[in-house]
Amino acid sequence: MTITKNSISQNERIILGCSAIAGISPTEVAFEHETNRQFVYNQKEKVLKIIESGLNVQSNSSQTIIIDEAFLKRTIVSCSVTCKGSIRDIKEHLLQTLNINVAEGKISQILNEAAVKDWST
Repeated sequence: MTITKNSISQNERIILGCSAIAGISPTEVAFEHETNRQFVYNQKEKVLKIIESGLNVQSNSSQTIIIDEAFLKRTIVSCSVTCKGSIRDIKEHLLQTLNINVAEGKISQILNEAAVKDWST
C-alpha cells in the first residue's frame, strides 16, 4: 500500500514534524509512517515555523500598566505600609520591578504627604 501526501492526516503530519524535531531519524519516521524523508523534513520545517511564530507573537491579552505620578505615589505608599519597606528598599523595588530610578528625597516627600493627608474624605 502506498500512502500519498493527501492521505496523511493533519495530526499525523504534526507527529511527523515533532518526531523529527525530537531527534528521531527522518529515515525511521518516514519508514514508520510509510512516506519519504523529504516529506518528513518538510513537516519538521512547518512545525518549527509554527512553534517559532507562537513564541514570538505577543498575546492580545497582555496588559499595559501606565506609570503616571498617581500610580508611582500609590506604589510607594503601598510598599511602605504593606511591606514595611525602608526608603532604600522602596527605591530598589522601583528600580528592579519598574526600571524607574526615583530619588530617595522624592520617596520621602511622597510618604510625608501621605502621612499628613486627610483620609476621611
